[in-house]
Amino acid sequence: FSTSPALMLIVFFEAISISWIYGMENFLTNCNQMFRIKPNKFWQICWKYVGPAIILALFFISILLFEQPIVNDYKYPFGFLIFGWIINISVMLPIPAYAIYACFIKKPIK
Repeated sequence: FSTSPALMLIVFFEAISISWIYGMENFLTNCNQMFRIKPNKFWQICWKYVGPAIILALFFISILLFEQPIVNDYKYPFGFLIFGWIINISVMLPIPAYAIYACFIKKPIK
């Protein structure tokens, strides 16, 4: 149960970093260089707005609709659930933590 929210958050930040930080124009230039095509506006809108919005919504839905896992009528002890969420958070936390560090604390290279 610990991979779904973590994976969605990683993919969300990946989509944001490509379309917003690296830049859609740079990405389209790379697509043109590699594949000799320029994706139309539909794909640009999907990559920049629709995709990240859907991924973020799925992230929150997966957390809000979380149910305790049951295998063959066996409910795992509460301590195991806490351990699973600690693993989940340890995968998710470094990405936004480093983004905050890079934006506000780290000095730019001159």
